[in-house]
Amino acid sequence: RILDYKTGTVKTSEVEIVSWDSLIREKEQSKAFQLLCYTLLYGRETPVNGIQAGIIPIKNPGNGPIKFATKEKRNSRTKDSWITKQVIQEFEDQLQKLIAEICDPEIPFTEKTS
Repeated sequence: RILDYKTGTVKTSEVEIVSWDSLIREKEQSKAFQLLCYTLLYGRETPVNGIQAGIIPIKNPGNGPIKFATKEKRNSRTKDSWITKQVIQEFEDQLQKLIAEICDPEIPFTEKTS
């Protein structure tokens, strides 16, 4: 299990992914992006079939970690908190898109606003 401690508050929606495209488009998804980066790097050194990652907000640690998860729909109660090889592959695909955009001089480099 990978845990990240945050000094601020964390919302469940910040670590749950409904659309892979939103991971690199929406500012709210930055915490999910960060957890997937940690998992990708950890998996390179210690291959695993599935791992869970989450954030423990220091201001409210009593509720335990807020786990990364993928969901079919935004309001769905059904979610999968396991980061599998397939999830990492989806993340790597998004990471490659992001790097390609950053390196493309035709695309303006701007901060995410939403």
